[in-house]
Amino acid sequence: REQWRPLAPSVLAHEAENWFDGLPSCGSPYMSITVTAKPDKAPLIPAVVHVDRTARLQTVGADMYPLYYALIAAFFLATGVPMVLNTSFNSADEPIVESPADAVRCFLNADDDLSLLVLGSRLLVRRRAFPATEDAGELVPLQQAAFVSRVVADAMGEVSRAEVLVDGKWIELLDEIELSVLELCNGEYTVAEIAEAMAADGVMETLADRRVPDDAGVDADADARADDHDALGDGGVGAESAVHAVLERLRHLYRRRLVAF
Repeated sequence: REQWRPLAPSVLAHEAENWFDGLPSCGSPYMSITVTAKPDKAPLIPAVVHVDRTARLQTVGADMYPLYYALIAAFFLATGVPMVLNTSFNSADEPIVESPADAVRCFLNADDDLSLLVLGSRLLVRRRAFPATEDAGELVPLQQAAFVSRVVADAMGEVSRAEVLVDGKWIELLDEIELSVLELCNGEYTVAEIAEAMAADGVMETLADRRVPDDAGVDADADARADDHDALGDGGVGAESAVHAVLERLRHLYRRRLVAF
């Protein structure tokens, strides 16, 4: 969006006068009134004000829009800003969506920045295919959530389960190697560098020997996994087979929405 074409804000009705001047007592529930942001507030909300600090805002009350009000109130509690962006739901070359079917179609065809869709009481999350690249080792994975991990071992010290706690829910990983891969997904290391770091820790042979089991929930990517294997080589040991093993675990982490690229 161009800087000279800001979006409109939806503001909690009871907070609007703390952020804008010139608002009538009836508010602006239909986004039909232009007001001026207070001088000390405008720098905090640059996406919704013009260069002259004006904004065409919508005031949101709990009585008229209870769900939308609750959403903005939660954002206010988390950020100290009592408003969210309000823009039309459509792509640049299409009219505004009119039905649930329009909304889903627009959502699926939108850019990656549009990642969630709330439709009635349902939250829809778009699942992207695992990124395809001729040089898979150059992918840069990034953790998608803070997590706490734990590894469970038997009496002989053999690891039986590796798990991560995300948003109050324990998610079981394939093995402790997958946990090690996840811990290295900091948005700085490539897949090849992750494999190299794990090799330096002495787990290269383990990585080369272990493959993700067929029932691990990644069968939908079987063709892509085969392509990775062809591109990286078929060596039993070495960096290429380690990269392949790391990629297999990244596919599983990607489907679990624990990493992105």
